Amino acid sequence: MNEDRSELVEALLAAYALDEVTDAERREVETYLMNNPDAQQQVDALREAVAVLPFDVTPMMPSDEVEATLMARVEADARRRFPEQYVKPPSLWERLRQFFSTPAVGGLCLACAALARAWSFVFLQQTNDLLPVLTFWKQPISP
Repeated sequence: MNEDRSELVEALLAAYALDEVTDAERREVETYLMNNPDAQQQVDALREAVAVLPFDVTPMMPSDEVEATLMARVEADARRRFPEQYVKPPSLWERLRQFFSTPAVGGLCLACAALARAWSFVFLQQTNDLLPVLTFWKQPISP
């Protein structure tokens, strides 16, 4: 194995200890470990350290500022790395406009408007029918 390749495999040792390598990388690291007992000892030490991490570290919640900064960086990275896959979700107004522009909803809205207009005519007619009764009650009572 040449010197440059050895350095690349050595860089993968920590990821190998965490089991975060691809199958091809795993085969390459395992081949390297068979020929290098020092590297095998290093991987064994890393695995021991990884095994005690859940028991040795107290979980901490990040502050709101740190969390917001981290999430902004993740989003910026996602936009940079996957611009064609990153689609901004439509705003509430865009969703409402899209919803009300469908023919079925538009027709339902027109039907409701026509029904409200018809009800207003009925209400106006009932009000006109009650006007004589109201004027009767407004008349003074003669002694």
